[in-house]
Order: sequence, then C-alpha cells, then structure tokens
Amino acid sequence: MIVIDPPFINKEVWKKMAVTAYALLGADPKKVENKKFILGTTVAENSNLLFDMFGATPTTFNPSIPNLVYQYVTFANFASPLLAIANVELAS
Repeated sequence: MIVIDPPFINKEVWKKMAVTAYALLGADPKKVENKKFILGTTVAENSNLLFDMFGATPTTFNPSIPNLVYQYVTFANFASPLLAIANVELAS
C-alpha cells in the first residue's frame, strides 16, 4: 500500500507522485490483478485526475483540517469498511 499526502495539490505534483508510486509498487495499481493499494488525500476537484492515475475514487471518510480554506477528500482504489464511515469531526 502507498499512502500519498502531497505538499501541493496541483496536477504537476500529482504526476510526480504517480511516477514514484508506480516505481515503489512495481505495477499499475489500476489493474485489478496487481492488487496494489493507493490511499491519497487531495481536493475534490482532483477526482478525475486520481481516477485516471490510480483508479482511486472518493471515500466517505474525509480528514478534518480546520485551518485550511478548502476541505481535503480521501481517495482510495480499494473498498474499505472504515473508509465508508463519515468523520465525526466534520460538520454535516
């Protein structure tokens, strides 16, 4: 499993993160037969980008980062019962 929480959320940084993740995993995480797991955080606007790079989709659980002007979303390319639970620290 690779956990990615980049310092910046732009496309160029995510491309570099993808190159590194693929190198560490030794395989394309989008291919089911590889069973390589990716967990990442970014803004919702990067949803298509993370799907294209890793096959990752938004989860119900999102981190609470009170001092940021925008809210981060958790993305994963696998199903998890724990990631399907909303974070109680976030207002509904």
